[in-house]
Amino acid sequence: MGDFNARLGKRSGAELRVAQFGYGQRNEQGQMLAHFMEKEGLFMMNAFFEKRPHRKWTWLSPDGSTRN
Repeated sequence: MGDFNARLGKRSGAELRVAQFGYGQRNEQGQMLAHFMEKEGLFMMNAFFEKRPHRKWTWLSPDGSTRN
């Protein structure tokens, strides 16, 4: 099946399931995940709470330029 690699980012438009405190920009897989969450009634709870900027990502590239 492989990795999903979805990046939800911040809320776009009138979405209810994704909050305003996300990190980064949404990618195509993130858009698919957002549609799935809306359809199934799921929430991205981690983005409903404001965190310090360094707590919004869990992976840092070896050169320090990319955070996911």
